[in-house]
Amino acid sequence: MAKKKNRKSRVSNGGRQKAHINRELNRQAKFKKKRDDGTNYVYQPNPYKKGTKKYYDEKQRRAEKNKSKKSEYATFTSIMAKLENYLSSEKEKFKKKADK
Repeated sequence: MAKKKNRKSRVSNGGRQKAHINRELNRQAKFKKKRDDGTNYVYQPNPYKKGTKKYYDEKQRRAEKNKSKKSEYATFTSIMAKLENYLSSEKEKFKKKADK
């Protein structure tokens, strides 16, 4: 058998803890700079009065951004795979009941 290499670190990131800490510090510094410059993202609530057509048009426009980008074929394939998994688990349950 081949001899296993001795691991330097038992940390899950493979001993790159300092690199991860530095990356996080850089990320935080970037966002702090954006906050100081005033260019950071600020949520803009829907400016129209609730119940008006413009309000619901704006709400619909914002909701469209969150739609899934999956193709119809990919969505269908995913649904069919879930159904297949469910049916196979149900068949196994019935087999276990029949064996008893």
